[in-house]
Amino acid sequence: MEFNELRVLKSVFEEGGFAKASNKLFMTQSAVSQSVANLENKLGTKLLVRSVPPKLTIAGEKVLNYSRSILYEKELLVEELEELKKGRFSVLSIAVNNFVNINFMPELLASFFKEMPLTKLKVEIQPSREIIYSVESEKFEIGFGPFQKRMSAFEKVPFFKESSVLVVHKNHSEISKLTKNPKKFLNEIPLITSYLDQPELRPSKEKLRDSFKIVWETNSAKLRLNLVAKGLGATFVEEKILQEDPICRDFLKISNLPFGKIEKEVGIYFKKNSTLSEAGQKFVKICKEFWK
Repeated sequence: MEFNELRVLKSVFEEGGFAKASNKLFMTQSAVSQSVANLENKLGTKLLVRSVPPKLTIAGEKVLNYSRSILYEKELLVEELEELKKGRFSVLSIAVNNFVNINFMPELLASFFKEMPLTKLKVEIQPSREIIYSVESEKFEIGFGPFQKRMSAFEKVPFFKESSVLVVHKNHSEISKLTKNPKKFLNEIPLITSYLDQPELRPSKEKLRDSFKIVWETNSAKLRLNLVAKGLGATFVEEKILQEDPICRDFLKISNLPFGKIEKEVGIYFKKNSTLSEAGQKFVKICKEFWK
């Protein structure tokens, strides 16, 4: 897919037709039509229903959402480069998991902005395994979360160890089976987790899917805890949250299984052989001082 083809598809849909899109883009109508046709040929599927106004197919909706994301990222990049050329600010971009974000980011960022107040900040909360792709693709400069098994492409700066335990609500309708036959119990309930779809991103949990009736995935930690509190399944939760969050007070640990507890090292990572920005170096330094 070419950038211009995505831009044309977006304009055709948002302007309500090929003629209006051609006027906005300063292209001929035939060139606009050919651009959309080329994109459809490359993807092997129809993206638009040629009606008045044009309607998106299901595939078209997905491509449009993707194009909007790409175009937005381009606009941000151009804006940031212009500001950097003018010497107005530096940029700090971090992909962080929910646990680190809740427990440490406010204090770390407060310290950071005392020293670099004109820095433009971009922080996004992501599932731990998705952070890897965000840093590898350079969408974010720094990743902050649990280290995974295969991370040879990254420089890692460890700070602390995190333990997550498998839990279920004590009033779950099938709880009597837990002590008698925990494997059978798990086979009859969902695992509620953040990210299991891509095998290369889940080496430590790759066998878990087969241990449960089904897997429910949501990036919202709050939603995962609430679903468990409703007695709808099991999830992994950090021990610190288990001890401190009131919603977890009636959760039971499922500790009599090989994967009942998962320990991981947590820290910062970035692409190997890359040079961190001034803001990135400063943030790493602040984190090292915080955990020294």
